[in-house]
Amino acid sequence: MAELVNKIIGSARGKVGDVVFKRHKNGKVFFSTHKGYNEISNSKKCVDNRTRFNRAVNFAKAVNSLPELREIWKYSSIEGRSAYTKIMSYNIKLFHDTNPARTNKICPPGFGFHADNFVITNNSISIDIKLVQNFKELRNIKFTANFVVALSERKPDMEEFSFPYAVAVSEYTPVLDSEFQNVTAIFNTFERDNVEAYTKAMVFIALTNIDAKPYIHSSSLARGMDIIQT
Repeated sequence: MAELVNKIIGSARGKVGDVVFKRHKNGKVFFSTHKGYNEISNSKKCVDNRTRFNRAVNFAKAVNSLPELREIWKYSSIEGRSAYTKIMSYNIKLFHDTNPARTNKICPPGFGFHADNFVITNNSISIDIKLVQNFKELRNIKFTANFVVALSERKPDMEEFSFPYAVAVSEYTPVLDSEFQNVTAIFNTFERDNVEAYTKAMVFIALTNIDAKPYIHSSSLARGMDIIQT
């Protein structure tokens, strides 16, 4: 931006052709060239990139809505100004085409666990869990089981929801290292309405405990499945 010294054109302000004039509080006038307007491309690659970005935003919002996951991301070493930006930057590159995939994460890397017998209905999520490492240190610690559900294939007779995610939480306390333990989370009314509108889901789960620092948490695990209507 340059300063207008010899004001032969009078009191300049605004846009003249490709030149933009700006008057500052001290009375000086500066000018710069106008860069014009960028047209939005409708090429498949650009459309896919915008779709992926919007869906990654929704994914990050869903994860960030769960308090313990938000706290874990906030204090993680992953680069970002906030929990939300960390979730977003970490996950956007992991989307499969424009959809969330099993490689996406609702929690930074942590301890491992096995999961079996995933079942999701319009009312609840059920899963069997067994730890695979550090069991002696983690036994009898009360964890929050955090569920984030990416919903897909909306029913044709249902209204389109702008936020195709559902979240739920439950409790999990490991007792035996050789047996699976069932964890069931119940959807609230709002989440239930969202789930009822779709037929398929990608269910993400992570275990967290933020009672004291350093926080204890598992890695994120995901499974795709059909939604059972009850």
